[in-house]
Amino acid sequence: MKYTLKNINITFEPLDNDYPPFVMEQVASFYHKLQRKKMDYSVVEGLKKNIAKFPDVPEFKNYLAAAYDKMNKHEQRDTVLIQMLQEHPDYVFGVLQNAEFFLQNDELAKAQEIYNDSESISELFPKRKIFHVNEIIAYYSVLTKIKTMEENWGDAGAIINMLESEIDGVDDEVSDLRNFLMLQKLKSSINDDLDVDDWDDLLDFDEGIEPQVIKELPETTDSLPPDFVNPFVHELYEQDDVVSSELVQKILSSDRTTIIQDLVKVLEDTEKRMDVFFENIDGDEDLIFINTLILLKELKAEEALEDVLERFRNNGEYFEFWAENEMRFLWMVIFELGKNKIQVLADFLKEPGVFSWFKNSVSEALSQLYQHYPEKRLQIKLVWKDLLQLMVDATPEDNIISSVFIASLIGDIYDAKSEDYLPLIEELYDNDRVDLILFGDYISFLEDYENPVEENVLSLEEIQEIGFR
Repeated sequence: MKYTLKNINITFEPLDNDYPPFVMEQVASFYHKLQRKKMDYSVVEGLKKNIAKFPDVPEFKNYLAAAYDKMNKHEQRDTVLIQMLQEHPDYVFGVLQNAEFFLQNDELAKAQEIYNDSESISELFPKRKIFHVNEIIAYYSVLTKIKTMEENWGDAGAIINMLESEIDGVDDEVSDLRNFLMLQKLKSSINDDLDVDDWDDLLDFDEGIEPQVIKELPETTDSLPPDFVNPFVHELYEQDDVVSSELVQKILSSDRTTIIQDLVKVLEDTEKRMDVFFENIDGDEDLIFINTLILLKELKAEEALEDVLERFRNNGEYFEFWAENEMRFLWMVIFELGKNKIQVLADFLKEPGVFSWFKNSVSEALSQLYQHYPEKRLQIKLVWKDLLQLMVDATPEDNIISSVFIASLIGDIYDAKSEDYLPLIEELYDNDRVDLILFGDYISFLEDYENPVEENVLSLEEIQEIGFR
């Protein structure tokens, strides 16, 4: 099934609930009390009193159920949940929280009953005409978990991709859902006789094969940004999470050669003064790296590709600081800057000593180029074959084997529904060079490969539209 939010009326503004101020104060107060690690009966008694005084406020019933759940009193919790569903069938967070509670306690059937085979939030709440974005995220997060626990991997992945592509600012939620999906797939793929007490520990136990990053961050004594040909580029250092439209227009209308040179200087600055940024970070200043990349994308600055890839040669610390939370944009930048430089991208992926997650973004860009530009497919197929063979033949001393990157590469080839590379992929699995967290073992991968599902793929127009304009 193709999941989309295009037919749903979504708002980012608070929804009106007509509660008087003193009720809102009580709702806020109990919400904060529920954040405590330990729950006591004073909270329960307070919630019961408020339910009696304000029977039309579903939040108090929802919080009472949450309090009982924290106290492991599931029978009392279920009684409150049933009451709330009967009295407030259109209270979205309450309904979804109920389903979430059941999933946390491995009660899949009860969660399925609540969702009633719905595939969109408007199906579950047909009387509602508009939904808050947080309600959307909550509904599809629970639906993803239901699909995952049903071992419907394809639908679960499609929902995650839809959330990532159609809603901004959901990186943490998407990351959590991907981890949940991968953990369930791993559980499913490993022999049932294996005695594993803590699956989270299992995931942390083996970090896989990762090359040693060769490049070292440059050092500088400079405490201030560099000088720019276009002085207004300094304003990038003062922007919030979104660059102002005025500054965007200044940059895009400037002399192309000098503005690209200035933006490359900003990228260089993120290396040279990383310690300064780290010590003095203020608000969203750490978005200057991603913002600069997006501006280069909007300028279609193919001549800056090598400068961008030079930043991609940095280590995991650099990636975590500058790119981890906004990594969904990385492949889009490489897609635009590298669409006429396939061999440059291929050569980068073959380099030793490069951090896996930077390589993953370049690999995903190649996969997207394969899907959107048919005339490039033959060249990209040859790149994929060479990469798989390289990973099969490489030795640990070559410093190029990365189990995370190999799994990502296999996933990108799978997403592109390209020709059969199964012999090479099987050999990589046999040699324990594939991180199991993505597809599970080879048998699980093969099942997915032979029974592909329709996935949401951004159109060329959608990719090109993502930016500040």
